[in-house]
Amino acid sequence: MIIGALHISNPIGRQTKGLAYLNLSHCCLTSKGVNLISHSLTVNKFMNQTLSYLNLAGNSLKDDVNNLFNFLAQPNVLTTLDLSGTDCAVDALFGALLRGCTTHLATLKLSRNNFSVGGGSSGGGSGGGGVVGGGGGGKKSREMLPSFKQFFTSTLALKTISLAHCKLPPDALKQGVADPHAPLTKCAPRNVLLGLACNESLSSVEVDLSSNHLGSAGAQILESCIHGVHCLGALHLHDNGAWCVVVLCISMITVRGGALHLHDTDAWWCVACVQQCDGQRVQNFVI
Repeated sequence: MIIGALHISNPIGRQTKGLAYLNLSHCCLTSKGVNLISHSLTVNKFMNQTLSYLNLAGNSLKDDVNNLFNFLAQPNVLTTLDLSGTDCAVDALFGALLRGCTTHLATLKLSRNNFSVGGGSSGGGSGGGGVVGGGGGGKKSREMLPSFKQFFTSTLALKTISLAHCKLPPDALKQGVADPHAPLTKCAPRNVLLGLACNESLSSVEVDLSSNHLGSAGAQILESCIHGVHCLGALHLHDNGAWCVVVLCISMITVRGGALHLHDTDAWWCVACVQQCDGQRVQNFVI
């Protein structure tokens, strides 16, 4: 689809009034095609003032998409970004989001991607001037990791974040022990929940962590930090292994100020939750 991307990118670059809505989901685009289109978005001086919706879901972004990251790193007015099912490196993306997407972005969909937390992900090239380094170098990956938490600390408009089916390591939920000798997947990736806990600008944020197989390790992390995330309005946790993920989560919700909407699809988890918290402060538990 490189030829198709070329035909699309040329008029995009010449739009004299910019675009407000660009949906190229499931168009069989490759990283090269997305780079062409992203370059046109970047060089068009109006796009960062007009484009509010960008959907590239279902395309293949598993190789270098540094041009996309460069566009996202410019201050812009995007309110919705959908990169679901693109095989992009989620952790490599947040450096760009932190620079350009903290003011207006309300919906961020990153489900069914890789959360590599270092070496091996292909989130951006190593060419000069790029905002994100390549996935092969451990040092660059380590430098990018703080941006994951910092984005959630700094974002001003976020309402929905989906990280479902991202093979999210439990340590990514909460800051791990910074052991320089530990494997990168086990040391200090900044996280969603601690970032949101530090954010005083947000309210009623919906977080989808479904199908990450967090298991008991993830449950312990949820238990230790969820009580401090006051801006959390809804939490999706289904298909995460052991039922204790929800039960331990509920045990903290009962001592957490305010109500939290929980969403799950397993009826027996619902029974366990009701028994655990006796219905206190839990609303809209969806089966």
